[in-house]
Order: sequence, then C-alpha cells, then structure tokens
Amino acid sequence: REIVGINELRKLPDTWYAYTNLDLIVARGKSREIDVIIIADDRLLLVDLKDWSGQITSGDGRWFQNGADRGASPVIKISQTARDLSIQFEGHLRKHAKGQKVWRPTVQGVVVITAKADISEIAPTERQSVLMLDEFMKGVATPAQRVKFFGPVNRVFVDEPITSASWKQKISTFFNVRSGAFKPGERNYGGFAPCSAAS
Repeated sequence: REIVGINELRKLPDTWYAYTNLDLIVARGKSREIDVIIIADDRLLLVDLKDWSGQITSGDGRWFQNGADRGASPVIKISQTARDLSIQFEGHLRKHAKGQKVWRPTVQGVVVITAKADISEIAPTERQSVLMLDEFMKGVATPAQRVKFFGPVNRVFVDEPITSASWKQKISTFFNVRSGAFKPGERNYGGFAPCSAAS
C-alpha cells in the first residue's frame, strides 16, 4: 500500500535521498516505525504514508477512517518519533564532533495521504502536519515552498546543504542498521511478516 507513495517520492530532486522501512530504537525492546526518512537539502523529513480513502476524522488522540477506529493519531506518533530521532541524532553528532561546534539539522514529521480522502475534519492542531501526496510534493519542491509549509531552518544548512558529501558521511553512519540506532522495519502484512530480504 505504500508503493504508490514511494514511487511518487522518486520524483523529488536527484540530490536528495531517503531511507525506508526503518525502526528507530528508543529503549530496550521499544522501537518506532518510520516509513520514509527524506534527506532534503535543508532538513530531515520523517514521512508516515497512509493509503487511506474516504472520510478521515480525529478525536481524543485517535484517528477514524469512515467511522472505523484506526488507532492512535499518526500525527502524534510521527511527531514523537521526530523528537526522539532528533535527540539521538544530536547525540551522534556530538560524539563525532571532535571539539567542533555541532549543528543539528531540523527533523520534522509529516503524515502524507496517498489515496483520495477527505481530511477536512481532522483536528486543526493536527491538520498542519497532514498533507495529501500532491500537496506534499508541491510543498517540498523549492526552498521557498518548504519554508512556507514547514518553516525556516538555520542558515548554516542553506550554505552547506545536508545532501553535501561532508554531511552524507555523518548521516550514513547514523542511519546504520548494523551498529546504529536503527533496525530494519518489521511489518506485518495480513498476519504475515517477511523473514528475509528475498522477493
């Protein structure tokens, strides 16, 4: 169900890259699922893809699709994940700073709806973090649009984008499933879970 969204995200700038289907380890035996982590020029975007159609509403910290309870709000979850990742990433940068000043990129979470859905009844406090797929693609297309949708970032990331070679090394060592804070995602599909990377 997330393939539609992933394929559309491939149209983002060639200098950008992404990590998909990762779980951020936040404590012993506790992790947070992340569909897509986009490394844009000026920020990290954590994207929760929802291929939901129909009427989507929210209330009491939960989301409902066509009246059916779909669980805890994905906005709350992706926002918390962004905070947890930001803290861990800053710790990683400080560990490898070698006495230099540490600049931590902005980490933001967003829920992206890939199907035709009505999201007008989502709580106003959450609505700003929920975008339809085409709206998201337009919102990240240019620096001006990103600032309009997601706010400004520190000037240092405009002068030296985090897609640069110097940043890529720091980022790749952080998003490391062998020795870093992540592990490959463990998704269930119809009650089944993948047991290998083979198709």
